[in-house]
Amino acid sequence: MTDWGSWLPLVAIAAIPGLLNILVASLDLDEKCRELPFFRPLRIPGVWLWALIQFLLPAGLFWGTFDLNARPAIDHILVLQAILTGLGFVTILNSEIRIGAESLNLKAYLYEPLVKIAFWLIESDQKGKAANFWTDVKNELDTMGNLPAGLDYLEQYFTIVVDPQPDKNYAARLKDAVEMSDRPTQVRAIMSLLKEVNRKDLVYTLKRFGCTEQLLMTYFPHDFRRRSRK
Repeated sequence: MTDWGSWLPLVAIAAIPGLLNILVASLDLDEKCRELPFFRPLRIPGVWLWALIQFLLPAGLFWGTFDLNARPAIDHILVLQAILTGLGFVTILNSEIRIGAESLNLKAYLYEPLVKIAFWLIESDQKGKAANFWTDVKNELDTMGNLPAGLDYLEQYFTIVVDPQPDKNYAARLKDAVEMSDRPTQVRAIMSLLKEVNRKDLVYTLKRFGCTEQLLMTYFPHDFRRRSRK
């Protein structure tokens, strides 16, 4: 085996924390980008930078902490340590790391500045189109004569949950939206709820509210055609 080839097993082990951290952090990224209806991660440069950061930092931390340059034996203990580093990287970020006599806040000095750049790139890519879309949705809701059918659908939609999130308070928000008599205030409440709908369900939800085909075809031509054939 070449010298480079002899490092491959250790590189593979060091990749475990990075890959696991991407999986864990992707849930937080999706929540942060929930209001971006056209969020397609693989097509956005900022997401690739975000993924690189989420991969390299825990992988590099694991490599340095367990001194893989010394080529330790690859056994189940090393693999377990790699797994725990990946799953616990958020906890590690929130603690100070001792390097000799000095302490380093990895989150403040390295992680957050890099991730802010990635988020800025994502926002730059998505913000304009998302703002146009939600403005057009609001304008259509403002002019609709009847909204109960859409609200009835949202009530059923948010009732079906696998992992309840009490902090979202969907039931109370829906009740308030139904009872509001002031149309602008009601529309703002509905918009807030629509932004919580999963992207793949958004087209059908907007159809339930009576949004026009022109709006749906403009922003979701492929999804709208697929939904229309069902």
